[in-house]
Amino acid sequence: MIASCTSATSPQPSAASSVSDSGRAAGQDLVSASIAVLRKNRPVIGVFRDDTDGEWLFFAERDDWGRGITSAPTSWDEMLARDESLADMRELPPGHGAWRAAPGAPWQTASSLAELRHFQQR
Repeated sequence: MIASCTSATSPQPSAASSVSDSGRAAGQDLVSASIAVLRKNRPVIGVFRDDTDGEWLFFAERDDWGRGITSAPTSWDEMLARDESLADMRELPPGHGAWRAAPGAPWQTASSLAELRHFQQR
């Protein structure tokens, strides 16, 4: 999990689901998005897949990617409902990310969170 990311809420698995030590139902990806994306409806322009636990984190333009972002749990289904172009990100390997200059712009891949931060500063 990205150490500097804080969660606004914790996912509450249903009693019928099988839950792993990470708090997610078995077979489900751990997916979070910044509060700017989820509550302020800002468009996603960055995504990172953690290399430790495979968690997906979606960022908005003004988020300081990976540094103290307050996020909340979500799902791939919810993220795809917001932006179908995110489907292309499902193939990112752990430890990699992607960014784009603006909504609708082509996605550029990054091989680390540090590289992703570098792109954000442009």
